[in-house]
Amino acid sequence: MTYYIFIQDNKLNGCGQCKCLNEDIYNAEVTEELYNDYAENPLKYIAGTKDIEIDVPEYETKIDEEGNEYQVPVMIEIEIEVPDYDEEGNIIGYHTETREVQKTHKETVTIPYPVLNPNYEQDMAAKEAERIGNLKVTKRVFALALQQFGITYAQLKEAIAQNEQAQLEWDLCVELERKNPLLNVMAVQFDVTPAQIDYIFQKANGENV
Repeated sequence: MTYYIFIQDNKLNGCGQCKCLNEDIYNAEVTEELYNDYAENPLKYIAGTKDIEIDVPEYETKIDEEGNEYQVPVMIEIEIEVPDYDEEGNIIGYHTETREVQKTHKETVTIPYPVLNPNYEQDMAAKEAERIGNLKVTKRVFALALQQFGITYAQLKEAIAQNEQAQLEWDLCVELERKNPLLNVMAVQFDVTPAQIDYIFQKANGENV
């Protein structure tokens, strides 16, 4: 099985076990371990580069009778071990044969390749903050949850009444969205931290916190 991570415009763009035929995409062949880790944690990796050694065939220049140059492979002889078999197809030994092959040399080339994201933890924290910010609760659930922190409904209504924008949004909304910045502004008045507001929304949405 072969594993690929796709790189497009210097960004990782998915993965698969078959090459992508899009001409704009580079198919970076990776290990199964890296492939599975990327599939599970795509933010953990970014597009980078990797140096690899490749075998480059060697040619020599010849000149034909008309003075035109042309390239021909540089050939060398090598010895290889070839297995010997008995009548039943079992290997019973080896012998050496000489073969003619094209000469090659090693060159280091740089290819696109996925590398660890140095900002992975910050990116994950930002993604989690965005996820929590999109959580919603009803006004009833929010008001009841505040009672856990000793804040009565009367105190909540009084705080809302002191902020025209908060009063408008409270009156017109059916649900409260965590990312509304007015929630943090109001929380300060009650000595409630943003983390505690997060807790209210996560708990109300059935999360184990």
